[in-house]
Amino acid sequence: MVLTGRLLWLTALLAGAHTAPPRALELRIEPTEAALRDALTRVAAAGGGRITFNVSGAVIGIQDRIYFYGNDLVLDGEDRNITFKYTGPDACDQTEGQDHFIELHGDRNIIRNFTLDRFPDGIHVQSGHDNLIDNVRFPKVCEDAVTNNGRGLEAFRTIIRNCYFQDAEDKAVMINNGGSVTVENCQFVHCTQPVRAGGQSGRYTVRKCSFRGRSTGPRFNGGADGMVVEFEDNVVEEASYGIRLYGSVLAILRNNRFRPRAGSGYGIYIYENARARLEGNDVQGATRGGVLVQGAAQVDLGGGRIVICGDPTPSAGSNVVKGNLPAGLVNETETVIKAKHNVWDHRTAAEVLSLDVRGPAEVEPLGKNANHR
Repeated sequence: MVLTGRLLWLTALLAGAHTAPPRALELRIEPTEAALRDALTRVAAAGGGRITFNVSGAVIGIQDRIYFYGNDLVLDGEDRNITFKYTGPDACDQTEGQDHFIELHGDRNIIRNFTLDRFPDGIHVQSGHDNLIDNVRFPKVCEDAVTNNGRGLEAFRTIIRNCYFQDAEDKAVMINNGGSVTVENCQFVHCTQPVRAGGQSGRYTVRKCSFRGRSTGPRFNGGADGMVVEFEDNVVEEASYGIRLYGSVLAILRNNRFRPRAGSGYGIYIYENARARLEGNDVQGATRGGVLVQGAAQVDLGGGRIVICGDPTPSAGSNVVKGNLPAGLVNETETVIKAKHNVWDHRTAAEVLSLDVRGPAEVEPLGKNANHR
């Protein structure tokens, strides 16, 4: 029997030989589509490997979509200023089903340190676990830049970090039903729907991201099975909606800054059957409600008992809700919203309930800075 690769090493190890494990496949390739496709095939066959390029400042034309089925790929542009440019027949528009750059099926795959130029679709993390998209720039988003899940498949613990997205007519990051994703330290500039998640379920974290320019804001809608969202330490500016939560989504919003679009903006919009806990957020300048709650939604702005994934911990409040029209909190439900320990425009609980709140709410005690305009 012929033994190769890891099997040969394991056999030698069991026999007591002092043999080092085989080195991972390392490929430094020419800046061509053919070389890239060949390298990806070799890495998949080897069970993993790292692909880099032997030049700097290169623009690599890609004519057709790429699929990768395998594990432990590292496709790394390093600090070499490598751009993949789409040269195929499809348009940079909203047509579904056009060419993507690459679709990943597998575990622990990494794509990092590249620019993707005008691909009709970008990177699909279609299935698998622990895949990473790191420091990838999309100076013009066509259909979607990064997609997680789809076609009945799920991808778990996907991380999208340190990426830059600009000029998306629709979605920049599209999260389909199920799976789990973390989006962190990313910039979204003039992206109509910067992050959108929909479907029956899923667990999603968005943190330390900036959303600026023309936008409808991040949007999460979960179905009957629920969707869990953690949205923290983000800045959302100039969006028509700072964030939208609806369906049956369960959400925690913590330490975010919302500055909606002047003249037409909502701050935090929660409706249908969504449940949300708000803590330490700064919502100012909305003209259609700082925090707008409708339908059967349940919201805790401080001192409530909204259960999120079995956790009934009350919000500590500390939200700053100032300078919003027609009010800081607009509660269009019949449920009393707990909104204690927050900072409003006015100085007393009576003034807050009369001038800063519409609908039933409990606001006392006010936040520590409530007496300072």
